[in-house]
Amino acid sequence: MKKNHQLLINHLSNVNGWISADELASYIHISSRTIRNYIKDINKSHNNQPLILSSKNGYRINPKATSIGKFYKTEVALPETPNERHYYIIRKLLNQNGVSINELTDVLSISERTLEVDLLDISSYIKNYEVKIRRQKDNLKFEGDEINKRKLSAYCIKQTEEAKLSNFNFLKHTFQEFDVTTILTIVKKHIDLNGLNINGFLFYDLLMMLIIQIFRIQHGNIMKDDACYFENIQLFPDYQAAIDIANDLGERFNFHFTKGEVYFLCIAIISTTDYSDDSPLMITLTFQKTYTKFQAALKLAEHHFDCSFTYDEFLLKLTHHFQRIQIRSSFRLFPATPIFFDIRNKCPFLYEVATHIIDRVQENPQDTIHQDEIDFVAFHLGFYLKERSTIKSRVSGVLVCPSYFDITNTIVKELRVHTSAHLEITEIYDTLDIEKLADDLYLDKLIISVLPIENLPNAVTISPFLTANDFSILNNKILSLKRTMYLHELKRYLDKYLTKDFFEINHYFKNTKDAIHYLCKKLENNKYVDENYVFDVLKREKMSSTSFFNILALPHSCKLDAKKSALQIIINDRPMLWNDEYIKVIVMIVISDKDSYHFHIIYDLITKIFSDSKIVKQILMVKDLKSFIDIFQKFI
Repeated sequence: MKKNHQLLINHLSNVNGWISADELASYIHISSRTIRNYIKDINKSHNNQPLILSSKNGYRINPKATSIGKFYKTEVALPETPNERHYYIIRKLLNQNGVSINELTDVLSISERTLEVDLLDISSYIKNYEVKIRRQKDNLKFEGDEINKRKLSAYCIKQTEEAKLSNFNFLKHTFQEFDVTTILTIVKKHIDLNGLNINGFLFYDLLMMLIIQIFRIQHGNIMKDDACYFENIQLFPDYQAAIDIANDLGERFNFHFTKGEVYFLCIAIISTTDYSDDSPLMITLTFQKTYTKFQAALKLAEHHFDCSFTYDEFLLKLTHHFQRIQIRSSFRLFPATPIFFDIRNKCPFLYEVATHIIDRVQENPQDTIHQDEIDFVAFHLGFYLKERSTIKSRVSGVLVCPSYFDITNTIVKELRVHTSAHLEITEIYDTLDIEKLADDLYLDKLIISVLPIENLPNAVTISPFLTANDFSILNNKILSLKRTMYLHELKRYLDKYLTKDFFEINHYFKNTKDAIHYLCKKLENNKYVDENYVFDVLKREKMSSTSFFNILALPHSCKLDAKKSALQIIINDRPMLWNDEYIKVIVMIVISDKDSYHFHIIYDLITKIFSDSKIVKQILMVKDLKSFIDIFQKFI
């Protein structure tokens, strides 16, 4: 739209009632005849009804045509930097069916050669949206599916306005000609009425996509009826919400959504919402198959990660959420919520559990699950595992107490009330015949006695009538015993899995794939893995990068089915790009099925060590395996 066209529309929008051609001409400093020509041109661009009404009293904005707006800041400020110029050109191509090269070079005051360079740069990153620039003589236009153009439009608006997260003020500023408040009210009403839940950040993303949808429809860019269809779409509450929103907007603003546009709105809603706690869950044949897969995946996770799951409402909701993930992934519409930000680095173990579960449930190995979706599953697993982790981390205890009155049962009951989360009494001795407690079998058990016991470092003497001081001593001893057990276990793993053959200094690679192929081939030659292992490692890497903290890469297979277990380590003095993050250390974790329960302990240890910048500095200076192990043991 020309600058004077925009000035004319803005001025008419701010005036109540009719205004004469002479008054408009005086405001814009042009002739009355030119005003009439501008209005004619503007109304031509509106297929359904004129934007500007005319009468003997003058001109005014047509309220039916602009209640929801017609333009959403299609004219942004002229760019000053090359990056700003790129987004300006993209938005021009998105908002108009075609733009001439001469128009762009004139408006941007650049040479045709500079424009050619810009177009090459633009082509390199719009390919992620499967959109291409087509040139016909002097004219440029975008080619690609309508859904991808809308996603690209949302991305560019955020980039242009420098807004990582949407909010109400951002929408009001960006879409000045739209009645954002009314659209917000309508959408929120039907999201709530259809049993859906949406957080504030994603709600504004949904509104932005809806306004972009309206704008593109008004400019003749209609979604095909089958473009966003998927099996059983009518059964989703999101579909009913989309119909209700479309009908309400249509009635309120004299606007029509085609079947294809309702499907698109349904997908947009699915990409930003989830089921509320009281919404009825939808059971279909596909759901039942996915539910069964999740049961198997969770059981396998119990085995690999030494954790425990229940199979009630948690599994039901996880299955339903995964169905939504699959739909979002197939249309490449992903939520971005700040609460999930950087879970991969902050909670690497939880993130890995989520990745393993999703890997087992995915129907099509070629499908790519977005990292934000893995973050979401990890986030919810965190609540669950936090509740269950105490059961798996209890210390076994032996109670030594003479049988006198009911004192033994009284002590056991008191211990259960105050220490059950951390202690489980597995044996009771009621005689002084306790010599065998010194056996190695009891080294990792807490000996609790009402009688004095000497020369047993894991023994605690308590009063027959437990006091607050007794519980304080017990809790400290339990924590100490847990740490001792953990350290012994870690040292055993390091001795078992670290060898000179799999430790290297300054071995450089061109890229991630090159490094993984090298590591897996070396393992294969030493009969640790088979020839297909490399494909499993690459598959895991495709799901989500295994880089951490801008220093470490932890490549591994989700299957944990190596022939033998090992840790393969490379420490470099210069960084390499591992997917989208620079790293200096590669630690490939190779675990067999019989050692699979060790995986989470090793994974947790390595990520904790490399999250400490002081320890990392020491590790980067090591020259051999012994020095590396010494640093690990100091940390332990």
